[in-house]
Amino acid sequence: MTKLCQIIVAEGVEQIPGPNSMMISKLIQPITTIRLPFLPSALSFHLMVITSGFDLDKGLTFGYKVIDKDGSIIFEYPNQPIPPLNQKFDNFNFNIDAKNLSFMFPGVYTIVVNISGEEFTRDLKVVADKVYKYDNDFSA
Repeated sequence: MTKLCQIIVAEGVEQIPGPNSMMISKLIQPITTIRLPFLPSALSFHLMVITSGFDLDKGLTFGYKVIDKDGSIIFEYPNQPIPPLNQKFDNFNFNIDAKNLSFMFPGVYTIVVNISGEEFTRDLKVVADKVYKYDNDFSA
């Protein structure tokens, strides 16, 4: 079966009651570019990872990271095991609140999702009204 993964970045998510005691995830302001008043800054956002074709009966691993334009990892959530789910799903969603990630420069950042060793990517453009210079030498 073909494995598919779509990564959506949004400013937030709202969980609302659905039919049959299900919860429905409603994304708030999906984005491809985010504008900040200044950089460096801490940024919070929501990731919805929509998957299809993964065998959830066997369990899997899930992790993600955010990489800057120079290839440096600015945040990493290492792969964690997800136990087998004894139910068939055509689609399975992961909802992630990424909180207070440090963005130092404007540019394109890459979100890399790893599901059982397979990587899927999505770019996020960060722009700022003002970019401050900083000295990362904190030895005083």
